[in-house]
Amino acid sequence: MKTPSCALALVGLVLALTSTGRAEAADPKRPNILLVLSDDHSAPHVGCYGNPDIRTPNLDRLAAQGMRFDRAYVACPQCVPSRAAIMTGRSPVAIQMTRFSAPLPREVKVFPELLRAHGYFAGVAGRTYHLDGPAPNRMGPETRKIFDEHELRTFPKRLDYVKTAGRGPEALAQFREFLDLVPAGKPFVLQLCFSDPHRPLDENAIPQPHDPQKLT
Repeated sequence: MKTPSCALALVGLVLALTSTGRAEAADPKRPNILLVLSDDHSAPHVGCYGNPDIRTPNLDRLAAQGMRFDRAYVACPQCVPSRAAIMTGRSPVAIQMTRFSAPLPREVKVFPELLRAHGYFAGVAGRTYHLDGPAPNRMGPETRKIFDEHELRTFPKRLDYVKTAGRGPEALAQFREFLDLVPAGKPFVLQLCFSDPHRPLDENAIPQPHDPQKLT
């Protein structure tokens, strides 16, 4: 089933920022690029896509200034393969990214890496750790040893800035840090990922108006 995805359709805003100072692009033909991804979030749940009830003024403003996608779909109904498809423009099957915590093969290029080769300051921040395998704090010592010995974590060598975070405030702090590190006069590309509104939900945590077993 093809489902409109916030990964590109919603806040996947390829945005030519008009910021000044260190983060200002040197050449208008090479704009700064910010790709914002939200998690478990579909296009109908944003104001700029016509939802009258859910208020998203900041996202709506970004959509008005950047590029809004109306025909974008997830490549796979799972987090990591979808992110890998976005970063590579390729099928998850073709790049061997069909598991939740499989690291991206080092020979497969990602778009920030290609832009870096052409003079961009490139980075990823926020919920990005899955692209290099499981999060370090979720690895056992033997798994961590294998990843280290075989250099399976490739993103620190691919890009100029690689940091992971959980919730919104951490990702925003990394965004500010990234902007401070951009060399003067150099364009940048950043994929900024938020875990929100992804939340672990308990079916018993929210009171239900009716007991399904008593309905006839």
